Amino acid sequence: MDLQTAFEDDLRRWLDEIYGRVELLARHDERLAVEGVLERENRLLSVLIAILAGSILLLPLAGGSLMIGALVLLYVGALGSSAVTLLKIRRLEQSSARYRAIRERHEAAWQGRPSLGPDERAQLIRLINLSKLRASDAVRAALAVELSEARRRPALAVWPALADAEVLVREAPRPLED
Repeated sequence: MDLQTAFEDDLRRWLDEIYGRVELLARHDERLAVEGVLERENRLLSVLIAILAGSILLLPLAGGSLMIGALVLLYVGALGSSAVTLLKIRRLEQSSARYRAIRERHEAAWQGRPSLGPDERAQLIRLINLSKLRASDAVRAALAVELSEARRRPALAVWPALADAEVLVREAPRPLED
């Protein structure tokens, strides 16, 4: 294997890692949004159950009509809330267009890679090698500096993969549960 082929293989793997991480962040954000919708649903149902419990406690004073009203409110509220929650979650989970856009951006970054001279290749090799190191504040800082320097090079300035890598370096401290 010649050096050009080896470099292109490394570059392709690096882009795969970048856009895999972008997709992972997008999926994490989606999961947080779904959890937020479910949390709001739980709070609403808790309020409805508290109203029902209050009507049961007031049964001797107010009679059965208050409890029946509370049961109807609970039933209608739970059904309506469940339907709205289901629609919201389905809309969030059907965001495959978002992932398709990430994959298209990935392919566009590969297809649109600029012509590279020896200095740009060396810079990308440094970026690839830094990216392979275990994540730490020092590595993130070095990556940020290297990405900033790379973006100042005319051949690399317009390449979207570097902008996406910069976003990842900024987002890296966010915890992700796999």
